[in-house]
Amino acid sequence: MPVGTHLATCDRCTHAWRVLNAKGKVSAGFRWPDPTRTDTPEALLTTEGVPLRAGIAPPSARLSVPELQHLIED
Repeated sequence: MPVGTHLATCDRCTHAWRVLNAKGKVSAGFRWPDPTRTDTPEALLTTEGVPLRAGIAPPSARLSVPELQHLIED
């Protein structure tokens, strides 16, 4: 929840549509910073190669906590 709250208010965070909830879905409260944007995060994820099924990314398409820590530390 804190990550989603931060992303919703941070104007420096890029690629926020890639942050999914624990179930592997885009948060129901996700909003684009640009209110005129009409595409969906799910559509963008699909074009980026994330295989969504019923709006859910499979575990193989998600980063684990250790993988995220590695990215942050580098």
